[in-house]
Amino acid sequence: MRTWAPSPHSGARPPKAGPTGSGYTGRPRAMVLLGLFIAGAALACSLGPALRPATSASGLIFFDDFDDMDNHWYWGYHPGTGTIVVCNGYLFLNVSAASSSEEYSDAEINDIMGGRGLNWLHKGFEVRLRCSDDNTLTGEAGGGTRGWGFWNGNFGHLMGETNPSNVLWFISISRHSEYPFPGFNVMSVRNDNITLTQPVEGVDMRDWHTYGIVWRDGSAQFTVDGRVVAGTDSPPDTEMGLVIWIDNYRIYWDGTRLVRGYVDLVQDEWIQVDYVSIFEVAEDVSLGSAAMCLLGILCARVTCLRDPLSSRPCVA
Repeated sequence: MRTWAPSPHSGARPPKAGPTGSGYTGRPRAMVLLGLFIAGAALACSLGPALRPATSASGLIFFDDFDDMDNHWYWGYHPGTGTIVVCNGYLFLNVSAASSSEEYSDAEINDIMGGRGLNWLHKGFEVRLRCSDDNTLTGEAGGGTRGWGFWNGNFGHLMGETNPSNVLWFISISRHSEYPFPGFNVMSVRNDNITLTQPVEGVDMRDWHTYGIVWRDGSAQFTVDGRVVAGTDSPPDTEMGLVIWIDNYRIYWDGTRLVRGYVDLVQDEWIQVDYVSIFEVAEDVSLGSAAMCLLGILCARVTCLRDPLSSRPCVA
């Protein structure tokens, strides 16, 4: 774990070198660039909350690029065929093709279990990852559920638990489930009440993407590669923890409550994670923050330099 390191939205990357051979030299070029920067900053300021900077060097609280198994996380939850591996600067969460409908298989990291508690309220979250498949969206590959984001550790009354569920996360549910919404969605649950569920359009989980959640008092926004894809004005208003998981759950309604069953997987499934960060969220827009936002937008278009290891994950 690092207390600070640049993320794709931090604005901390070196600026790109200017074009050569353009015919501009010295002051004229500088004036043109300054004019473009001021105009862009003014535009970012005028667009308001949707373009507030996700994070900055001073606002970053937690950063893990998985050079090792940091004690921030609980590493002990991997029932069934689940395995958790950290190698070459990546986290791999794996469930194997041996996963059956007779037992639960899950590979998960969270900062809730093991006495860690619920530590986050009105913070920003960012993760860069990819998945082995698209979880039956376009074919038979995949099965179960997977997701990443904030959670209070409870499934809620509809799943037979005493305490209510609170959620802000990206979640993919395979076609094996009948409820609540198979597919790749963003979701907000406040004290068992679903306040947002919306499909994530045009995003292939098999490709590298940076997913973000900007959670404020009275609002939350979900982003993919710096682009806002959904939002709600009724997010949870209680402390939550972080979770990233992949499992073989199927969820269905038995007439009185939600029931958890399991899926026979047809192949190995995994999530490969590059990094996770938590950051303070700006509440007010100023020219300075708008300028940082502009830098963030530009940096969000820059692909991380570290290349994927291969098409296959590390194995235990």
